[in-house]
Amino acid sequence: MKTITTKWGLGRGILVLGVAALVGLAMAGEAAAGEKVTFRMNWYWGGIHAPFALAKERGYFEKAGIDVEILEGKGSATTVQLVGNKSDMFGWADGVTLALNASKGVPVKAVATILNVLPYAVVSLEEKNIRTAKDLEGKSLAITPGDGLTQTWPAVVAANNLNADSIKLIHMDPKAKIPAVTEKRADALLGGADDQAITIEAKGFKVRVLKFSDMGVTSVGFTILAHVDTIKEKPDLVRRVVAASIKGFEDALKDPDAAVAALKKIAPLADAAIVKRQLEVDLSFLFSRNNPQRKLGYGPPQDWDMTYELLKKYRGMVTDQPVTAFYTNEFLP
Repeated sequence: MKTITTKWGLGRGILVLGVAALVGLAMAGEAAAGEKVTFRMNWYWGGIHAPFALAKERGYFEKAGIDVEILEGKGSATTVQLVGNKSDMFGWADGVTLALNASKGVPVKAVATILNVLPYAVVSLEEKNIRTAKDLEGKSLAITPGDGLTQTWPAVVAANNLNADSIKLIHMDPKAKIPAVTEKRADALLGGADDQAITIEAKGFKVRVLKFSDMGVTSVGFTILAHVDTIKEKPDLVRRVVAASIKGFEDALKDPDAAVAALKKIAPLADAAIVKRQLEVDLSFLFSRNNPQRKLGYGPPQDWDMTYELLKKYRGMVTDQPVTAFYTNEFLP
């Protein structure tokens, strides 16, 4: 019996080889594009996010083999939850929110402490002459009950031996605090040096900012976080994400205008002047006094220890986990 090679058989062989080649090309293309990663920010686009936009624009993630999608957030708590349930692989959230959630079982950990200090502050008009914590005695202070600032306020009172009874606390919605100060219905407000202070400045007022950290109360600022499984299973990826992000912050320190321009490309409606001012303020919180070498991403143990104690004493955190369960410095370049 003769074996006959048909055109169909030959064609099928070519077809199989062609499909195999296409699959190989697709896999190679996917590898070249890098590992897909979602990176969730803490809030809508603002100055603090500009270094990430710059890192992506300059190809730092791509060169590290990462195909990153940087996404807006809706609050640090939401970001922590999204990373905790693996909806997103990496997140950007403040260390206080991270620790509070991790202490309740959310499986996340800070892999870099980019802002050593949380930008909590007392914000007032310059004419009120509030230069030190003691100057708050006899003044009125706009606060929002239940928020992190208000819950941490007793620590400021204790650290500065203030007469709490002499300070009038006016309870109000967060949005009402700025007009309360500008319309002089309150002498000052509890807010963010990178938030309400800049908004009031933009309205044409001269502002004075008294940082919590300058009054002896330091809480860890913004961190890059990951799921504990990601840390365990993909440590090299974690290290590359941290390194690319830090390069973005290094460049933003040298050229903030470039960082603002990079953010404008993904958030064209953002006000460049406000974004730049936000960025300048946020960059001033990168290094605490416990990080004298100014190492980007390093979480000083003293700062994390203070945050841990503040959370247990003033924020109701109950945990038997050590503070090192919430952060690590092992992935820094």
